[in-house]
Amino acid sequence: YIHGGAWRSGNKNGSLNRLLHYLKSGQYAGVSIGYRLSQHAKWPAQIHDCKAAIRWIKANAKKYGLDEERIAVHGTSAG
Repeated sequence: YIHGGAWRSGNKNGSLNRLLHYLKSGQYAGVSIGYRLSQHAKWPAQIHDCKAAIRWIKANAKKYGLDEERIAVHGTSAG
């Protein structure tokens, strides 16, 4: 999950409620991605952070019992 905030506000910790709907079934794992906000890092650093997080998820999927071929991205506003 990529949190909203127009790349300038918010954080990954506020995303749990949005993920719960999917996680309750037990068929999904959830990851909330943090990225550097625009006042701390110039665009497109935020996109680079999100892409790096997705690469990490794919590289470590088997370690957590996940299928690296079945990854979806969801978010609001910036996400």
